[in-house]
Amino acid sequence: KRMKLEFPRDFRESLALHDGQTASEDSEPFEWLPGCSPLAPLTAIVAQWKEERDNDSDEDLDEYDAKIVNVMFHPKRIPIQGTQFWDGHNKYLDLIPAKQGSIGQVIMFTSECDMDLLGASFREALEHYVSVLESGEWVFDRPAGRVKGKGDDADGHASSEFERWAAK
Repeated sequence: KRMKLEFPRDFRESLALHDGQTASEDSEPFEWLPGCSPLAPLTAIVAQWKEERDNDSDEDLDEYDAKIVNVMFHPKRIPIQGTQFWDGHNKYLDLIPAKQGSIGQVIMFTSECDMDLLGASFREALEHYVSVLESGEWVFDRPAGRVKGKGDDADGHASSEFERWAAK
């Protein structure tokens, strides 16, 4: 209500179940995606969204690629995950996709000007993550406390894994 936006249904349902991810006394939360910080609770999402409004661009919305619009900050981009200071590899629900994109797609900023699509929806991104875990391509490394890929080329970060998946 404060943002005057309607979150996609799949993300609203996720928030209603767990409102982000928090650590317990004896463990860190399971990575939301490989190499990524936990999902933010609604209070952090709203606070970060408000903070980003100071950086909105008034420029025309050109396409970054066929699915993503080339703008870093926009009121219709909902920050759902980032580091403690929201300064790296932030994930957004994108309510302003390019022509071939989907409203509610999940995008990731890999730099100030580079973006990757992680799923056509929040649900699709989670389903892909589960599928690679179940396939054994990615495993939970208990001592390291993180998910990592198998093989020499697996760098353990969501952007590279989802890029390989999208290419299939």
